[in-house]
Amino acid sequence: MVTGKRRRWGGETVSEVRWKAVRPLRHRDYRLLWTGLAVALLGSGLWLVALAWQVIELGGGPVQLSVVTTAYSVGLVVCVLFGGVAADRLPQRSVIVAADTVRGVVLLVVAGLALSGLLEIWQLAVGAVLIGAGEAFLIPAYTALVPRLLPPDELLAANGLEGTLRPLAQQATGPALGGLAIAALSPGVAILVAALTYFFSAACVLAMNVRSEPAVVQDTEGAETDVPTGARRWSPTCGRGGATSGRPGGCSPRCSSARCSCC
Repeated sequence: MVTGKRRRWGGETVSEVRWKAVRPLRHRDYRLLWTGLAVALLGSGLWLVALAWQVIELGGGPVQLSVVTTAYSVGLVVCVLFGGVAADRLPQRSVIVAADTVRGVVLLVVAGLALSGLLEIWQLAVGAVLIGAGEAFLIPAYTALVPRLLPPDELLAANGLEGTLRPLAQQATGPALGGLAIAALSPGVAILVAALTYFFSAACVLAMNVRSEPAVVQDTEGAETDVPTGARRWSPTCGRGGATSGRPGGCSPRCSSARCSCC
C-alpha cells in the first residue's frame, strides 16, 4: 500500500487534474453561459420526446413523425451557414439571446395550441423547422463566444465540459424529464417546460458582462490581430495574400489559427 503520496497522472496529482477539468467554471461569465446551455440542452432533450408523443396524440403515424423530425433537421442544415456568418459579423451574445428567444417563443406558441386542442401536425412541423434554425444560429455563436470568456489554457477544459454536458443533458436527463412530464401531465405541458428552459438560457446570457471589443492575439511578429470567430474561425484555409500581404510566405494577417493549411 502506498502511503504519504497521491497518485500522479502525467506529472500531476489526480486532484490537480480534476480541478483543471472544472477550472473554467470559476469565471462568472462562462459559468452563466454554461448554466444557460445546460438548461437549454435539458429543454432540447425534453422537446424531442414531447415532439414524438405530440405527433402520436394528434393521430399521426410513422410517416407524420418522420416528416416532423426531418423538418427539424432541414431547419438546422439550411441555416447553419447563415449562423456561422452571423456569429462572425454580429455580437455573439446577441445572436445567442435571439436564438434562445425565438426557440422559446416558438415552443410557447406550440404549447398553447397543444393545450387548447388547436394544434395540427403541419404547425408542429413548422415549429420544428424554426427550432432547428435557432439551433443553427446558436451553436456557432456559442463556439465563437467561449474564447472571449476564458484564457487560452482553459479552452480545452471548456470543450471537455461541453462535451460531457451534451450527452448527459440532451440525450439522458432531458428525455427522462420529458417522459415524466408526459406521463404525469401531457405532451403540451412538456413542450411548455421546454420553452421556459430557452427563456432561462437567454436570461443567463443577458446577465453576462462580455467585453465589446474582439479578443486579440499576437502574431509571430508581435502585432496584435483579432481572433477568427464564426465562419472564419472554422474555415479550413485563411487565404493567401501573395506579394500584397506584406508577410513572409504570403500569409494573410488574419491567419492565426492552428487549423490553417496554407502557412
